[in-house]
Amino acid sequence: MPTVALLASGGETRVRVTARAATRDEALARVQPVVDAVVARLGAGVAGIDDEGPEHQLGRALAGAGRTLAIAESITGGGVAQRLVAIPGASDWFRGGLLTYATALKAELAGVDAGLLARRGPIDEDVAAAMARGAAQRCRADVGLAVVGVAGPDPQGGADVGTTIAAVWDGGEHVRRRVLATAERVELQRAAASMAIDLARRVVAGGRAQ
Repeated sequence: MPTVALLASGGETRVRVTARAATRDEALARVQPVVDAVVARLGAGVAGIDDEGPEHQLGRALAGAGRTLAIAESITGGGVAQRLVAIPGASDWFRGGLLTYATALKAELAGVDAGLLARRGPIDEDVAAAMARGAAQRCRADVGLAVVGVAGPDPQGGADVGTTIAAVWDGGEHVRRRVLATAERVELQRAAASMAIDLARRVVAGGRAQ
């Protein structure tokens, strides 16, 4: 009888299905019905199977729709772009991105209104949405994705460590705000990248999921 285990890491939860058998083919045959049941239960929450992640589904959705993506990153420091360009064929749908770690660059490079930044600070839903739109427009892409947040060790602008905001612009705005519960800076950045990519995956695939 196959066993099921949950493994949480980097902002993602992996469902591991294991079976013992005399051969690999027999083991795969035993786990497949369980995998099918998990996929049916989780629906759009399934971001990949085996070695695939949400970035692979995002890439396929963009390629299938003939659309392109650009990004503006802050908290992730280029981590989103790295995951996207690791996919073979990414040049067909990934235009490029802006690394706007400094607050001033969010205005200078991504086109965020300086007054909005002064009033709200960089950790804000409207700022993230403006970054996503700016990335799309300045890189001449169909879809823009942005992610901002507080990696620590101290709060920033009234936002606690772990606060992460991702935004997608595709002619309309889609924003997700989460407080990611991890104390380790690099792990938090990985989780923020996963959160942003997953939001883009869901939006491009035709739905909005918070």
